[in-house]
Amino acid sequence: MTDIGMDAGVIWLTLFILSIFVGVEVISKVSTVLHTPLMSGTNAIHGIILIGAMIVTGHSESVGVTIVGTIAIVLAAANLVGGFVVTDRMLQMFSQKKNPEKKVEKKVEKKPEKKVEKKPEKEVRPVEQRDVDALKAKGGDASTTREMPAIEGESA
Repeated sequence: MTDIGMDAGVIWLTLFILSIFVGVEVISKVSTVLHTPLMSGTNAIHGIILIGAMIVTGHSESVGVTIVGTIAIVLAAANLVGGFVVTDRMLQMFSQKKNPEKKVEKKVEKKPEKKVEKKPEKEVRPVEQRDVDALKAKGGDASTTREMPAIEGESA
């Protein structure tokens, strides 16, 4: 890589910055439906990173590499566990929508049912022809009026 006249550190730094931009663009285009499977995939990748950090730290011969490797192991383990916790919570949100009745039954204590007496409803009878005839005799139109005519013995 030094044949092109650039330092290897500059090339690696450029590659790292470009990968950040590509990662941000790819992640921002992911729909919310695919977010949970994507999280599961990244958890698998973090597991591989954790194993790699353990291997590199185990074979290190200098103190600096051991310290950096130990920090990498701690961060990768925290990221791996946190990713699985978040994925599990997201999957629980989807499973609650399917069976909301089961959760409600667990929380609600069953109370003894009280018997409520139903009051008899007022009897509703259809408009009879004599009522329509009485309305027409008074000069009203039975097809357009909205009030039912008063019947003898009933108060208006």
